[in-house]
Amino acid sequence: MKLKSYFTAALFVCLTLGLATSCKEKDPAKGFTLSKEELTIGVGQSVYVDITGNSTYSATSSNEAIVSAMVSGKSVFIQAKGQTGEAVVKVTDTKNTSDTKNIKVTVQKEVKPQKYTVQLDASSSKKWTYFSFATGQAVTVDNDGIKDVPKGLGWDIAFCRFYTRANSGESNSDKNGKGGVFMSEVTSIEQAQIPEDDKFIIDEMGQLSPSMDIVVTSRNTELQKWLDLQLDQMPPVYSIKNKNVFIIRCADGKTYAKVKFLGFENDEAKIIYPKFEYEYPFVRK
Repeated sequence: MKLKSYFTAALFVCLTLGLATSCKEKDPAKGFTLSKEELTIGVGQSVYVDITGNSTYSATSSNEAIVSAMVSGKSVFIQAKGQTGEAVVKVTDTKNTSDTKNIKVTVQKEVKPQKYTVQLDASSSKKWTYFSFATGQAVTVDNDGIKDVPKGLGWDIAFCRFYTRANSGESNSDKNGKGGVFMSEVTSIEQAQIPEDDKFIIDEMGQLSPSMDIVVTSRNTELQKWLDLQLDQMPPVYSIKNKNVFIIRCADGKTYAKVKFLGFENDEAKIIYPKFEYEYPFVRK
């Protein structure tokens, strides 16, 4: 009985002195992470860095002559100016200003496109898998359900089974995604050329049936040409429909990626795991 009284008294003192945070575990919801903390871009180029966290954020640049920075949704928009050099973008939690992260940005006169290979898990019929060419990784968005249309510019393309999206048109609830897709007539990334902007297909609303249910949401019909699905036999037969190179206009509307699909199975022969090689970044001359 005395032990219980002592415990109650100790807890009361702890709360009274404002030390409640030391009497319980730290809130796991606090804190945030960035998809990139160091990057290199060319003069005039822009990039989005994804923020994972449950607060609101601001961004400032240590040198506005080299790069400017601002937060758009859950992404940091970084724009290279006319000078080369280095700058630090400081990202701050506006509700806890002591919580900050830095992004080291190097601006060069020209950044040579690099070639990468990636494989994503798009096997779920209930959510989308989003990908950013700037980070080279799948990224997290606020709403990833099959019917959801996310905000922000921190992603470029997305997959849900064989359905696809680009950050454009109806696939951005803020209507500020400037992406698009163009399927070239060549199979070599080196030979593929960036077309005029009016050649790119943006996202529209349409019917999807990734499972037994039919839903109406946004999708990109051009990028969807990557995979062929034959339903005239059971189980359905999947195959890479087109080995042509796709030109992706990224969310910022200024940067481009060249994409060639290589497969749709993972190492365990499970589907749908789109595998593709891509070259990035390209800027229209």
